[in-house]
Amino acid sequence: MAAIKPLRLILNKINGVKGVVEVDADGTVISHNLPRLDDAESFGALAAYLFRAKKLLGLGDVVVTAGAGKEVGFIAVGEDDRIIIALVEPQLVGALVEILNPRLEPRCEACGRSLATVILACPKCGFRMPFTARECPRCGTPLRVRRCPFCGALIDARGRRVGLRERLLERPAVGEAVEMK
Repeated sequence: MAAIKPLRLILNKINGVKGVVEVDADGTVISHNLPRLDDAESFGALAAYLFRAKKLLGLGDVVVTAGAGKEVGFIAVGEDDRIIIALVEPQLVGALVEILNPRLEPRCEACGRSLATVILACPKCGFRMPFTARECPRCGTPLRVRRCPFCGALIDARGRRVGLRERLLERPAVGEAVEMK
């Protein structure tokens, strides 16, 4: 699975995204939605550094790196000749990294479908986040049980079926599948 396409789809659907910058291999800003171009160009310099590191270290086609501070987190995904850097709420970084890592890609145990581009809505406050989030970044509600949008099975964040106890104790969060175009 190419990493940039699912990231772009998810960033357009979830809450908590503060800005997105797309940069080419030379560090030139292709597009951004930040208030100032100067901010976007700073991320262009970071992207150019990531491309050099990728080349020097002999990394594969896709590079995913992330970090988080108190106020903002980031995830950078690079493929071929582009990098997308997204500024997000720090609590979303882990969930985004999970869905972009092919080894961790969540699949529904019941139907086998990929859950990488599924968006989850918090049952308490409605905040939209990646399917793999284990708690709502806005209100802190634990999200142990969710419903697969493809087959309706009750599953956990990794796609495994949940037991009777969890089914009875928790109101399932609702997942929405995002179409890959």
